[in-house]
Amino acid sequence: MSVKDVYDYTDKLKNQLIKDKKVLEISKEFLKITENAERMKFVEKLLIEYRLMAEDMKVKSCKSNATSELHRKKGNEFYTEKKFLDAMESYNKSLCFAESGSDNIGIAYANRSAVYFETQLYSKCLENIQLAKDNNYPMKNMGKLDKRKNLCLELIKTDHDAKNANDPVRGKYFKLNQKLNKKLPFLAECLEVKSNDTFGRYIVTKKALAPGDIVCIEEPFSTFLLPNCSYKYCANCLNDNSLDLIACQQCTSTLFCSDDCAKIGYEKFHKYECGIIDELNFLGTKILRLALRTFFEAFYVCNQNLNELKALMKENEGSTATIFDFDDPFDKKNILQAIDALAMNSGRDQSDLFQRSGIVAIMCNLYLKFTPLKDILPTEADEDFFRCFIFKQTQIAACNYHGLYNGVVKLMEICDDPGYGSGSFPFCSLINHSCAPNLVRLNLGPKNFIVINRPIPAGGQLFDNYGFHHCLETFEQRQLGLLNQYRFKCSCEACEGKFALYNDLSHVDRNFYDIYGGDIEKLMHFDFERAIEKFESYCLYLKKYDKYYPCYEISSLQECLLQALKMFSSSKSKMQLCIR
Repeated sequence: MSVKDVYDYTDKLKNQLIKDKKVLEISKEFLKITENAERMKFVEKLLIEYRLMAEDMKVKSCKSNATSELHRKKGNEFYTEKKFLDAMESYNKSLCFAESGSDNIGIAYANRSAVYFETQLYSKCLENIQLAKDNNYPMKNMGKLDKRKNLCLELIKTDHDAKNANDPVRGKYFKLNQKLNKKLPFLAECLEVKSNDTFGRYIVTKKALAPGDIVCIEEPFSTFLLPNCSYKYCANCLNDNSLDLIACQQCTSTLFCSDDCAKIGYEKFHKYECGIIDELNFLGTKILRLALRTFFEAFYVCNQNLNELKALMKENEGSTATIFDFDDPFDKKNILQAIDALAMNSGRDQSDLFQRSGIVAIMCNLYLKFTPLKDILPTEADEDFFRCFIFKQTQIAACNYHGLYNGVVKLMEICDDPGYGSGSFPFCSLINHSCAPNLVRLNLGPKNFIVINRPIPAGGQLFDNYGFHHCLETFEQRQLGLLNQYRFKCSCEACEGKFALYNDLSHVDRNFYDIYGGDIEKLMHFDFERAIEKFESYCLYLKKYDKYYPCYEISSLQECLLQALKMFSSSKSKMQLCIR
């Protein structure tokens, strides 16, 4: 059995126990254990016994000029095909693998400058030309670089660098357009949290909201960048910076957008991850990696003082506080307490606890055995605290961590795009699910923006979608998926009313195609002018015809609204890399 991630080790353990006919015996012993720390020690002992616990690093990439040159060659192929976004990713890989002091570093920067020149990002072109010169760019090719520099300077003089200016469209559409909550200025004042036996804690609006209203812009407490996006985004702030990134000098898969982000990222988390980054990328899942990042963020906001963090978590035991309950919602210790008090995924059986104990034990062992973390956890009690913190966060994560997404996807099709990262958001985690949601979440870097896409009356509840939409999946598929992943039976309006799939929805407006026909295809081909021209019209239509929901027209324009917002959320420079 090949190993794909950390779960495969616990699956191997289960299979071995079955083979040895020890399942019943082990299950009885495990059932007697009531403390998570002891559960993890019990499973860890079994993993060691069956030689499934890492004794050394199995995956580790080193700086290599040969590998750097392979990525550069691939980037050149993309460049020739005018696939500039792919070219930039390959050049960043080349930069990451280049050995210290080699001319491969300078050549990678020079190649990036060529992409920026072609996409009319002249300021970035000049910056990368200088970086190339500062990093051993071959003298024999310097004339070509100087020629590009001179052309850039001329084009900037003639004001052809306007596309490097700040994007006014993003500023217009991505801001709170409701009266602000004085205490929580990242939220609309009309939002409040309520609680009952049916919904638990949930969010309602005190005033009517309309499609296009932006009611929340929330920063995460902690974030994690997916490994397959590590050459396109800053590992610390998760902004793409038009892929103008700085490589870590030690590992081969971490980049930052600036020296400041590199310094902060190293101090917060990368000094613990750098030496094991390839193993983490190989074994770790999104939930585990973000749970670990949440610990490092918590440790950092507690002044890297373990006793201070322990005391804070002890004080928060049993808390049900939300972000609304704290006097200073921008104090990261308060945000940590709100995250720690989020509802955990209940209803998990002993098999799940056994597996969770195993995967957390394996990941924590990596840090305790191979990183500087062992120096700040000197006692067994300290190690137990670390493991239990991660264990609890994995329980919280299943219902409360949010994926970070961008880009344009196909109309009303299930998309396997995993996004570019994950984040922990104490407010957004209070919003319940519906298979017919009345809002969409979008991301700028790590921020969560909540945009209303159906009218919500005063007193109405806000509903997000947890990945099971009536347009995309049948009633039976949604019920099974939500039960397996989130442990609840959905009774939203779409499930109660047996709403149809997108292609089976009724048509209610015979004039729809004359006005909006072809819009989605144009938006998917980055028709920026169309998006600006029609955006207000989409919002008005969604409000006017909501009484006919569910119908083909509303679902189509909800998608148009989403695609337009995704375009507005992308920086113009990123768009230029995509479309040229």
